[in-house]
Amino acid sequence: MTLIGPRVGMTAAAFHAHWSGPHAEIAKDLPGLTYYVQNHVMRTLWQGGQAQDLFLGIAEVMFADPDRLLDTIATWPRRAELHEDEARFLGARIGNWTQHPDNPPRIAHRRMILLLCGASAAAVRDAVQAISQHAPCHAEPVLDGDAGAIDWIVFVELSPERIAANSMRQMLSVTGPMLRHVTEVGGSGLAYLTYTQVNRLPFDRF
Repeated sequence: MTLIGPRVGMTAAAFHAHWSGPHAEIAKDLPGLTYYVQNHVMRTLWQGGQAQDLFLGIAEVMFADPDRLLDTIATWPRRAELHEDEARFLGARIGNWTQHPDNPPRIAHRRMILLLCGASAAAVRDAVQAISQHAPCHAEPVLDGDAGAIDWIVFVELSPERIAANSMRQMLSVTGPMLRHVTEVGGSGLAYLTYTQVNRLPFDRF
C-alpha cells in the first residue's frame, strides 16, 4: 500500500491523468503482480490531530511472491522506465505493508479511505463495526511502514447511486453516522473520498 502525492507544481487533474494513464500501463506490467488498484482522492473529508494532508492517491498492490519482490524487480527490463515515469509526477510517497483480509468486501467505485495513527486496535475494531451498519467496511493493520506514518487503513465501500445526494453528504460529514465514530478513536488521521480504478485482480492472469 503506497500513499502518493503530486510533484511540486503539478495540478491534481494532471496528477490523476498521468497516474491512471501512462503510469498504470507501465506498473501493471510489473512481474508477479496479482492485484493493482488505484484509489484517486476526490476530496478530504476529515483531518485530525497532526496528520498531514499530502496525498492524492492510494495504490494497493499485491504480488504472487512478495519475499522475492526486490530481486524480481531488480532484473525487470522496464525498471528504469518505471523510475523515470515516477519522477514525472510523484512527490510525497509513503509505503506500507498491510495485512489484507482473505475475503474483503467487494470494491466499490466510490470509497471512503481512512488513514489512522495512534489509535488502539480495540478502538479501530469498534469504529469498523459501527461503520459497517451503514456500508461494507474493513480495516487493515500496517505491519511495516515508513517511520511516522500510519497504523491502520480502513476502507469503506460506498454506493452513492443508491442514495440521494443530500443523504450521502450527511453520511460523509464529520458528524454523520460513519465519520463520527472515527473522530473518537484517538490519535491522528485523515479521511478521503476516492474513486477507484481497478487495473488488475488475481483472476486476470488465469
